Amino acid sequence: MSHFRPKEVLQRAQQSEKEGHGRQAANDYALLSAYLRKKKKFTDAQSMVAKAIQLAPDSGRLFLEQALCFWGVGEESQAQVSVERCVQIGIEKKQLQTYLAHLQRDFIGLNLLQKKFFETWLSLDRTQLTPFLGLAELQFESGQMDSAKECILSGLRLEPAHQRLLELLEAVLEKANQGLEVEYVQRFKKQKISLTQLLLLLGEKESTASSGKNSPVKVTPPLAKSDELKDLSELVADLEKELELEIEEKFENVEPLIQEFIRKSNVVIGSDLKARLDLAYAFFEMGRYREAKMELGLIENEHVLYGQAQYLLGTILLKEGSDVAALGAFQTALRTAVKGTYFWKETSYQLAKIHIRLGDSVHAQKYLEQIEKIDPDYREIRALRKSVSTKASE
Repeated sequence: MSHFRPKEVLQRAQQSEKEGHGRQAANDYALLSAYLRKKKKFTDAQSMVAKAIQLAPDSGRLFLEQALCFWGVGEESQAQVSVERCVQIGIEKKQLQTYLAHLQRDFIGLNLLQKKFFETWLSLDRTQLTPFLGLAELQFESGQMDSAKECILSGLRLEPAHQRLLELLEAVLEKANQGLEVEYVQRFKKQKISLTQLLLLLGEKESTASSGKNSPVKVTPPLAKSDELKDLSELVADLEKELELEIEEKFENVEPLIQEFIRKSNVVIGSDLKARLDLAYAFFEMGRYREAKMELGLIENEHVLYGQAQYLLGTILLKEGSDVAALGAFQTALRTAVKGTYFWKETSYQLAKIHIRLGDSVHAQKYLEQIEKIDPDYREIRALRKSVSTKASE
């Protein structure tokens, strides 16, 4: 017999909210959401988790609960958006492993949402094996053998001797009736061939074997790393050398190199928007603002990286002396930020400084007060507040 009393929990949540105990209230609203969801009352559950998120917008766990509620009423696209938000918060707060445990427990059979979790993770961070393995297993289960293979090969670059990854690779190749390739994997496991040789034998040689006039060009999928990245790094090195020249007329020679770099990056990066953002930062650091803005323009407003892209755009516009235009970019970035995170504080800080320069003390004070409530010692916030207060009283 259940001891959960929803009416009491609701009253407790409302009382906590009234007294200003947002976290405690959010926890109780989330409990009510989970209870109602299990009773198949998805619409009511949605209302409860929405209140919880309003009180604790930096809790990734709440967005997983929201995703389950959206899924229950058939709003699959909204469910995926909630999962993306969870991953974004998880990366910012370094809690992805915690959220992953909830995903594995509560999202059994919801392969679409699980895939979205791992795909979003990989679009933001490729330094860990977990998302490669998780996504590859889901692709294998759904019969996407080519995608699973590419994902596994990318994971092997991080941990070449990972037993589960190698077992999954063998299973994928066997399922695809590629017996010879299975033998290659077994030879690799016995250390008879290197990882580089294995990757070539399993198909990556096509990316470098297209030197013939009639050879098709292979576009590398987002999860794979092409050997052409070496060429890109060489282009970057050459570009940096060119940019160090002091004789002004020699800069004319940079443009062909820039165009070659962009052409090649488009082939290698493809639709990988995380790589697009990285490239935009690289152009920004080189002082190539036009090229940086071109890359940022490819990041769509529904993507989880859009806020970061807008922040960089605002930074570029400030460098170009366009305070008003930068204001709009930072405001857009702030709307995607989780309150209290470093990204939120820094974006608010930049907005405050712009308003000060524009002579708008009211809005500058508002942003500074919001930051001070979260982090009273953040950067030069106290000095700025004092300065704004002094100007306002004059």
